[in-house]
Amino acid sequence: MALIATGLMLLALGLPGVIALRRLTDQLTALEEWVYGLPLGVVVGSLALLGSATIFGGLSTGLVIVVAVVSLAGALWAWLWSPRRPAQEETTGRLAVFGPLSTVILGLFALRWAILWTGVLDYDGQGLWAGQINIWGDWALHLGDVTSFVYGDNFPPQNTRYAGGPLAYHYLTSITSAAAVMVGMDPVGALTFHSFVFCILLLLGLYAFALRLTQDRDAAGVGTALFLLGGSLGWLVIAGDVNKSKNIVGTLREYPWNQGIQNDYGFSWQNMFFALIEPQRGYLYGLPLALLILTLLLVGVQHWEWKLFAAAGLIAGTLPFAHTSTLVALALITPFVALLFRTDLRVWVRSWALFFGLWMVTALPQIYLQQGGERGETSAIRWQLGWITQHTQEPWLWFWAKNLGWFIPLLGIALASRGLLPPASHRLLWAFMPTFILCNLIVFRPWDWDNTKFFFYWFLAVCILVGMLLTKIWREHRSVAVRTMLAGIAATMILSGLLVNYQQLAGKDRNQMLSAEELRVAEQVRERTPPHATFAVSFQHNHPVPVMAGRRVVMSYPGWLFAFGVSYQERERDVRAIYALAPDTAALVQKYDVDYVVIGPGEEQEFTPNLVLFRSRYPRIINTGSYEIFKVR
Repeated sequence: MALIATGLMLLALGLPGVIALRRLTDQLTALEEWVYGLPLGVVVGSLALLGSATIFGGLSTGLVIVVAVVSLAGALWAWLWSPRRPAQEETTGRLAVFGPLSTVILGLFALRWAILWTGVLDYDGQGLWAGQINIWGDWALHLGDVTSFVYGDNFPPQNTRYAGGPLAYHYLTSITSAAAVMVGMDPVGALTFHSFVFCILLLLGLYAFALRLTQDRDAAGVGTALFLLGGSLGWLVIAGDVNKSKNIVGTLREYPWNQGIQNDYGFSWQNMFFALIEPQRGYLYGLPLALLILTLLLVGVQHWEWKLFAAAGLIAGTLPFAHTSTLVALALITPFVALLFRTDLRVWVRSWALFFGLWMVTALPQIYLQQGGERGETSAIRWQLGWITQHTQEPWLWFWAKNLGWFIPLLGIALASRGLLPPASHRLLWAFMPTFILCNLIVFRPWDWDNTKFFFYWFLAVCILVGMLLTKIWREHRSVAVRTMLAGIAATMILSGLLVNYQQLAGKDRNQMLSAEELRVAEQVRERTPPHATFAVSFQHNHPVPVMAGRRVVMSYPGWLFAFGVSYQERERDVRAIYALAPDTAALVQKYDVDYVVIGPGEEQEFTPNLVLFRSRYPRIINTGSYEIFKVR
């Protein structure tokens, strides 16, 4: 029942987006209306939930039901009483959206993700397990956000991993998942089900975008597959291991992929799905919205309809809480779209001023609130020529050649090929290219690898262009030699992605998120401490108190804080002083409003506290064997 209730909630929130696009223009296909409209509606509905929960003092089942019912009623009213615009298929007579090849490709991805999301985070007698290393690394944060909204009464949201600081992060997907918990799901189930549903929408959205640009169903399917499976030439490392062992089956069975070893060899370009989409859930909202915005702008510059630019600007204004990385990526791409599409100067200025003006007016206040009036991540913007080649000590061209292989020369051919794509599509994809140059010159985040989040959109354009080129060559050359060569080239581009998929599917990448005892600790913390209590804990990223209890902590994993632009060094020293029971411990407890101190395996390893002294000084409220929690105020 909880699964059905969550599905109905998502549908109720999403339908207004579908109908809004249906009313906006007759230039979108029915597929585009649904795969972009549903995420748009859920984003707006989740923003409404966020605002309502902040105003009314928390998220509740009743509030979720009210917002969903109002959303559904508005959608039905708009459908019944507003003038209906026909979808593009009805006005152009265009028939099947999916061809045989694209149907097979999309069907296989849907099946793969159904298997993936049923086991990517699961319980057994030993605790909670992550089925992929990046889920283990990133979903501790997402689980913590969801549980803070559900169990920690975290409204208005603050950073539960750095108590008192702003939650300067795109957490809207966690608001949606928290709403799913309020209608009956547990946090783990809410995250995985939500991710599965939106991965399917994302899959269809990628295909719809590629189809619009290529006007070719086979090419759209190939481009989508290249994007979701593409990777570096890191498979050569595995090939070397096979060559040494002379046992391909045994080598692949033992350990088919190790990203740490790949990094040691300089293969830093990772598969986009497993590196970004799967673990960093903001792409579930950011990517469909970006594709919708770019589609509206493409249609807009072909017809110069002011309302399309206005709609694109307003939709871009929803990105701060949905996905800030997409917001920055669009800020890098859209000025070049404007430069590449020209018309009468007055119309051009009016149209683009409307888009950028509405985007800024709606987004900037949200960014200010989100960042707490601070610069946050933007304070780290800096010149860094060659991106991460400064660390690998490799020539820039060699770094990209071995990381992207055939993608680079095929991209050059595709960009130079006239008639490969419709002129407007070709020009739009050219607008993505400066992002590659900019991200090789400037680092936009504290952690330089995070530039990958902007290369992400450039790589999408690359895959669409290369997918179209490969499809065209395949059709024009029927010789076995040419087609065998094309198949071999394509294999080199996706083999690393296939190996990552195989490793996860074979269960070779399973990591424990929380032990059974840690789950009991979190449950007891929820039962025995108030929602707004503050805890001192160790700095491990998967500590049970912030992850599953939803309680705020003085300071959590430094890697996250660094990535979010938080200067945490003074607080780290103070937490260490609290655990050392330094002379100023009482003042530090007062300074950070610390209610409880946790001493478990992580704290003993990190701080080596004097447990006997803690027991003599403070009352113990929880004891599970390995974990003891003391009330210090």
